[in-house]
Amino acid sequence: MKALKMKVIMSAVVLLFALVATIGSTFAWFTVTATNAVAVPEFNIQAQDSLLVKFAAFDATQSQYASHQDPSAYKQTIIYDDFVGTDYANIGSWHLLPVSAISADYASVEPASLKIMNMETRVLSPTGVVVNNNFGGVAEQGHIIRLKFWVMSQAESSKNLRITSPLVEGTTTFVDVDAMIANSTRLAITRDGTYPAGGGSQTGYLYGADMDYLFTFVGTPNEDETDTYPDTVLEENAAFAVGTAHGDSASVIAALTSNTPLLVTVEIFIEGWDEDASNDIIAGSLKVSFNFTIAP
Repeated sequence: MKALKMKVIMSAVVLLFALVATIGSTFAWFTVTATNAVAVPEFNIQAQDSLLVKFAAFDATQSQYASHQDPSAYKQTIIYDDFVGTDYANIGSWHLLPVSAISADYASVEPASLKIMNMETRVLSPTGVVVNNNFGGVAEQGHIIRLKFWVMSQAESSKNLRITSPLVEGTTTFVDVDAMIANSTRLAITRDGTYPAGGGSQTGYLYGADMDYLFTFVGTPNEDETDTYPDTVLEENAAFAVGTAHGDSASVIAALTSNTPLLVTVEIFIEGWDEDASNDIIAGSLKVSFNFTIAP
């Protein structure tokens, strides 16, 4: 079958979610979730530049790529209606809870290894499993939003897949709250390291507007517990380093080989260590957009 000559860019992936929790602590933090309703998300992908995209199943793996090489199954444009019949059909009811990309030893940042944290102390749980809101194809209250896509280049030569124009916008009526939502939200965009064409040793990056790890408590914690809070560990850990975990428009997700689909996982989450991840953003909502682009 003759390949479709479509010029790609995956753009304006716009999703609307709720950040939901209730205040039950003297600290600026999340405790338990509430059940606030959220608006229907907007979703739009436009194609240019020999790159095609389609949804992947929630449990898809890179080893299945050979079953996804038919270009006629891909699209130039994906809109919200395309969620119908997919594992992401219930996206309008998903919510977010804070997790962290910080490593278990508080020494680095790991885009492909998000961790659960205690809502009151921020102690990480490296053995805990971060729950996707769409686990098993059924919407449930989890921690993050995880979407999977097959991305395929039809260019004759190898092309580098990059992420450009990542944008998070708070959609409340309060400017300060919207800024805090935008600053504390992250996109973890990763690929499976077994992609047949390789693509470098780094398999993913974090994207966000103002990525920091400077969260501090508001109020005075119990004196007997002060020394156990990990913020002390982080602040005093001279080895803590972001390294290359933060991506930009030059960061290469993978080197795409023509007509060899790549499975890309997009995880949208609240970084619990960000200084803006406080109760002020509870019950807020957001829009997320970014572009998948390819270049020589």
